[in-house]
Amino acid sequence: MIPDPDSPPPPDRPSLALGTALVAFGAMAAFLAARIPYRPLGDTSDPGPRAFPLLLGLFLAAGGLRELIELREAQRAAAARGEPNPFLPNPRSLFPPRATLSVGLAAILYVPAIAWLGFIPSTILLVLGLMKGLGATWRWAVGTAITLVAVIHLLFATLFRVQLPTGLLGFPW
Repeated sequence: MIPDPDSPPPPDRPSLALGTALVAFGAMAAFLAARIPYRPLGDTSDPGPRAFPLLLGLFLAAGGLRELIELREAQRAAAARGEPNPFLPNPRSLFPPRATLSVGLAAILYVPAIAWLGFIPSTILLVLGLMKGLGATWRWAVGTAITLVAVIHLLFATLFRVQLPTGLLGFPW
């Protein structure tokens, strides 16, 4: 059977595009977050407004670095077995049209969806759409969407007491 060139690579296979993007975006987020002036919001143990984006950027960059290290190890293992390099990037597979379109469309529609529906339903729809567009099963997509929204809601609405957008419809979430 011939693999579909529009389908994403198997999840167990390291990706050059993913690793590079995570390192780049993580480093950019950490750099920009480090430039935020430190102003504690309350007591002196408060990390201030730059702590979360700085940590998030560092975690993204570390995840990307891990992906690149796994890719390099897989390339070395293939070379040791005398196999041709199966991880050479194919320009069409770096940005498959279906995946690229689903991510781009989601990014464009997410902001108006938050304004109209509010944070929780629009984020659930975003994650469901992205995961299904990238080839995940319904089980993984629904589980990830609900878990992600619950963690973000717990972190921001409960712990930080930040009002998440309720949208024009004013749903009680």
